[in-house]
Amino acid sequence: MSNITENVFEGIEVFAKVLNLKGKVVPLTEDKVTLVGQMQDGFMIIGEHNITESNQK
Repeated sequence: MSNITENVFEGIEVFAKVLNLKGKVVPLTEDKVTLVGQMQDGFMIIGEHNITESNQK
């Protein structure tokens, strides 16, 4: 969406209007980030997909 609008925040607003969303989507950052999950045993899993697919807790 940022290639259609001036920035990610405006893109999200346009996208929300197109989908007629009720409520508000608020991005926390425009920076590239990597989600990391720390399991109960201290093991670290890197990446949203890897966290979702993991059987660890």
